[in-house]
Amino acid sequence: MRGLLLILFVMGTLPMALVEPYIGLLLWTLFSDMNPYREVYGFAARIHWVYLIAAVTIFSAIIHANKLQRLRWDALTVLMVFFVLFTAVSSYFSVVPWYAWPHWQQLFKVVLLSFFIILLIDSRKRLDLLIWVFVISFGFWGMKGGLFTLVHGGHYIVMGPAASFYGDRNQFALVMCMTLPLMRYLQLQVRSRWVRLGLWVGMALVVMSILGTYSRGGQIALAFVLLALIWKSRGRFRLLFLTAALLPLALSFMPAQWTHRMEAVVSGGAEKGGSFQGRVQSWEFATNYALHHPILGGGFGVWLSRDAWDQYGPPGAHHRAIHSVWFQVLAEQGMVGFGLYVLMLASAWLYLGRVRRLARGDPDSVWMYDLAGFIQVSLVAFAVAGSALPQAYFNFLFQLYAVASLLLKFALQNRIAQRATAPAGYRTAPSRPLAYDKSALR
Repeated sequence: MRGLLLILFVMGTLPMALVEPYIGLLLWTLFSDMNPYREVYGFAARIHWVYLIAAVTIFSAIIHANKLQRLRWDALTVLMVFFVLFTAVSSYFSVVPWYAWPHWQQLFKVVLLSFFIILLIDSRKRLDLLIWVFVISFGFWGMKGGLFTLVHGGHYIVMGPAASFYGDRNQFALVMCMTLPLMRYLQLQVRSRWVRLGLWVGMALVVMSILGTYSRGGQIALAFVLLALIWKSRGRFRLLFLTAALLPLALSFMPAQWTHRMEAVVSGGAEKGGSFQGRVQSWEFATNYALHHPILGGGFGVWLSRDAWDQYGPPGAHHRAIHSVWFQVLAEQGMVGFGLYVLMLASAWLYLGRVRRLARGDPDSVWMYDLAGFIQVSLVAFAVAGSALPQAYFNFLFQLYAVASLLLKFALQNRIAQRATAPAGYRTAPSRPLAYDKSALR
């Protein structure tokens, strides 16, 4: 039955994508992020939905080329292109080519979708609809996991959709921490009281799902996200009050085994466990490999090579995944690729900071000010939780890079429009609202 409903939904919306490529973009993003086909069986589960929707969207964009925006080549978009090209070279010389090429193809598809976001979104309305797609895609699983945690008293571990890029509990916690700020953004923008209430409930359930993952890295990231959310929010005292009132209740709801696992972080017991020691060994391997192969690294999946581990890993260590986005990129792409990767993240952060400066004090740009700040919170969640996870190249991160590039374009266009329409004697300052120029009276 679910498979039939999925087929009917796609067959009903796909013809609309042929007429309007932006609709195809929303479908492409929904199926890439939400993975709804993971919940169906039979024939519907065997169809490559993302490929089908992507092909229709690209075809629609070609025949409706007049609807594409002119690509603005900025530092962030250039870095994304360079990174994809660089990883293609590192994949060609990869130590594990059978693993590297499929993962490079996946990265290419991720960046391709990100560029279509830049090409097809030209207004606040379209960007807000995309944010809704993000929240629905990930929030669905977060709310489902939160209800699962409440129903079962927190005694079972919450996982993401099977075989997806966030199916593992640690990866799921990371994505949920990155989704929370966007839910808060939408809550500040919508006018419907019921929608705002629904988003409050959704945020609470997402927090419960993060607790239910039993991911220690996820709980640390959640603490950073809640603090940053309060700091970046308008009406922060209400959010502070609700967090202070409800978070202790949520923590007290979790069972003794959850408390025992989290106490290991505070007491230092986690650092003595095999899991943490394995992470440290993988970090040591990554560092040694990058020092000996600084230009190209070992390509995607270098950590799968037993020979590489025997040569560059700690004595007696077994080969394992590199549980840190930073060390993962360092080993797989070398120092050059690592530099490009860090520059992308830094550029996105600086873009968002510049958007907030340009939008500050302008009533018409409050939404940009809010969204830029909350995406920064999502990047904080990625940097914190990703430090202990092998999740360096996933969809959501690059999609947020595309949104950051769009926001800066919108903020600059708005500033130019303000200057063009401002009467003589007025000026615009980069970080202030329109100010009266007294020199015009002299």
